[in-house]
Amino acid sequence: MAATRYIAAGSTTLGTVGAGDDIYILGGSAEMVTNMDQKALLDIASVDIGKEFNGSYGTSAAPFKALLTGTFWYNPSGGQAHWHSIGSFADPLGAASLKLIMPSGSSGAMYFGGVASGAITSAEIAGGSLIVDTLGVITSLYIGQSGSVRLYDSASTFPTLIQQTGGELYLDRGATTINHSGGSCWVQGVAANAITTLTINGGGMVHLVESGTITTLNAWGHIPNCRKLIRPLTITNTNINLSLPGAEDFLNNPLITHSSVTKYMGR
Repeated sequence: MAATRYIAAGSTTLGTVGAGDDIYILGGSAEMVTNMDQKALLDIASVDIGKEFNGSYGTSAAPFKALLTGTFWYNPSGGQAHWHSIGSFADPLGAASLKLIMPSGSSGAMYFGGVASGAITSAEIAGGSLIVDTLGVITSLYIGQSGSVRLYDSASTFPTLIQQTGGELYLDRGATTINHSGGSCWVQGVAANAITTLTINGGGMVHLVESGTITTLNAWGHIPNCRKLIRPLTITNTNINLSLPGAEDFLNNPLITHSSVTKYMGR
């Protein structure tokens, strides 16, 4: 029977957990390494780690392995978490339908991935750091305030949507849609990692460092910074506000091929 499990402050073990349980970590600075592998369960409902915790929820050698069907709320005062969302391990459980929330003020680092087909359906990162390895999947990613996200290279696990209003994003893989209106976004994926639509509104800065193709670029709020571009880039459809500083230089950059350009004066 599903239950609410409260893990005592200072505990080094997750203890006994059942399918459908909600897990609350009450605090402490311990390194939790025992009973972290829960992949045999059909599901765990949710995990809640609050400000009182500044330890390590799992480690790189003993990560938390679980299929969550609800929300992982990660808001510690420090420390880190290591989580592998299962969907492999020869267990026919599929990918998690999960929401990860790291609110403003979170100071922890979440390391996610480790298993093919392990997925986060929706991640909201307003504080702390999220580091996703080459096997980790995030379908929809929302970044704001002081949140920081690193998505390591993967040719087959592109996010469907990235919405950034603040914080930092280091994107080493492609994406279907990126809407940028604030913060720093570094597009630094390899040539095979394409972006379908990149829309730039408002402040912050998009840095184009390395990417093979962008199907549609809408440059309304600012012109991308290309000073560190290191390989040829093809943009199929460029929609650009010519009143923005650097617009003509961007269109004449010898490393960028613009197949079709539509120019606007103000927007």
